[in-house]
Amino acid sequence: MPSPTLRKLSCALMLSCAFYPKARAANDPHFACSGTLTVASGSQDSVQEGPWTFLFTIDPDKNEVIINDTSIPITSDASEPVIGFKDDPTADASLDDFWGSFDTLTGKINIHVIGGTIFTGTCKPEP
Repeated sequence: MPSPTLRKLSCALMLSCAFYPKARAANDPHFACSGTLTVASGSQDSVQEGPWTFLFTIDPDKNEVIINDTSIPITSDASEPVIGFKDDPTADASLDDFWGSFDTLTGKINIHVIGGTIFTGTCKPEP
């Protein structure tokens, strides 16, 4: 069972991803992602891990990815196999230092949420 700190961080992350609701376009690639959210203390002495799942959408027309309902700008060429993304702190200061990458060939995804918090997992296309 995840620790209270990990549950609080996961809850805060999910709530922060709800600030910018978006309707998902039917033709954009949608993925169901799952993996491990790892939270390290500032000194890296303590590490806590727990499961995290979310929906991931690539919107090439708007040059953004959507995690649950939060839009994050794509910072790389969206036609490349690995897509990089990073939040714009001027658009949403609550997600400052939120960045990651998604490998469209393997489904591997890595997200750096805040200092010491990293999500690693795999995404599978939604039917």
